[in-house]
Amino acid sequence: MVARVVGTIPLPAEEWSQAITRVGSATGPIAWSWAAVRGQGNLQLFLLAITSARSADYVLLDYGDILIGREQLTPVAAAQRLRRGIAAQTPALEFTPPTSTIYPMWVTAEVEFRYALALPEWPHYYGNWSLPQVTGANPSGAQSLIKAGQPFYATLSAALGDILYGSPPNEVQSNLSPGILIRLPDLRGHFGRPRVNEGVVELPVIGGRRRLRKASVEVTWRDTPTESTWKRQAVAVPRSGLLELDTGGVPSELWALLWCDQEVVDRTGWSEATSAEVEIAGSPELRAERWIAEGESVQIEYKQELKDDSAKESFAGTVAAFANAAGGVILVGVADNSEVIGWDPPKAADLISNIVHGRLSAPVDISLQRVVVRGKPIWEVIVPTGDRQEQPYRCSGRVFVRALGTTRQATTAELRRLAAPTTSATLSYRRRRFR
Repeated sequence: MVARVVGTIPLPAEEWSQAITRVGSATGPIAWSWAAVRGQGNLQLFLLAITSARSADYVLLDYGDILIGREQLTPVAAAQRLRRGIAAQTPALEFTPPTSTIYPMWVTAEVEFRYALALPEWPHYYGNWSLPQVTGANPSGAQSLIKAGQPFYATLSAALGDILYGSPPNEVQSNLSPGILIRLPDLRGHFGRPRVNEGVVELPVIGGRRRLRKASVEVTWRDTPTESTWKRQAVAVPRSGLLELDTGGVPSELWALLWCDQEVVDRTGWSEATSAEVEIAGSPELRAERWIAEGESVQIEYKQELKDDSAKESFAGTVAAFANAAGGVILVGVADNSEVIGWDPPKAADLISNIVHGRLSAPVDISLQRVVVRGKPIWEVIVPTGDRQEQPYRCSGRVFVRALGTTRQATTAELRRLAAPTTSATLSYRRRRFR
């Protein structure tokens, strides 16, 4: 299996001259930002950030051993500076243009996956070039920037995130490696959040400042997790910008590419393997179909029935585990292999509520919904994240957590984390929140 980072598409290898050409033909203006250190009496560049389609106010901050600057350039002027190795004219700051070859990336607008220092909203070119190590200085992202007459920054990472990258401090590495980051947004268009409405996949395409010419969408999907065959369809982007694809249900996995002028502009989709989510509109039955198609996971559990005490205890333990993390859903009437068995005894809602209230250490505000799937009744039990003051929730005196698709007793380390007053209780790796 070839590993990949969701939210990025690898691009072919590029030389420095190709990056200069990209900057020169990018959408202006260019936000040109840099950071330098004084070491052995010399001013040395250690970070340079070039971002197109972004206006920039002039900034020049001098903290003695560290200088940070920003200005606005035209794409042509920015390309000329990169070619000549000029980071700033005032103060005079030069660098040796890179000679190495890099493998840049295309960062998509997939909202579930944010690559470090990536731009929000628009898909973009992302190239990171190395610079030589500075001599006589060792800048650290954790150091404070304090000097009379200059704005105070608690950390260098905070200043760099603010002035160079437009990113939160936690995305700026504490151990700073000298380099040049080039980010060039593609303003032709991008996908909005996909959703499924009554068996129809809706893929919104949002146009930008540049016209989407000859735009089309290529879609591929599998209906169930066990299928090996992919269905495919390619269609032109309609004038409305909303592409509607009748799949007859909620595909287990779906990916779509937005093409423009024979170039991939953006990607969207969902898959259990990547934890990407899709909004499901329409009936509760379709929502249940999606959860069955996904299979059991850190936030989805199946229970065939709640007849004997062992089954009830297992069910209550899973409710406690969901409440100790990011929540989840239990489908009662579905076997572990995703087969819909059906379960609907008399007063099923009261039975479920009594199990939860009678076996958990604190109340959990579960939501219940009876639905008919494939001609058989099942019950959706939606468990929200529990009250932080009540965590860790216990079932029959024991603390449970989720580990992938199973429920187990918490380890000592997990118990400490759940009990810590300032630590998030979310043990889930997924972003879905159940209310």
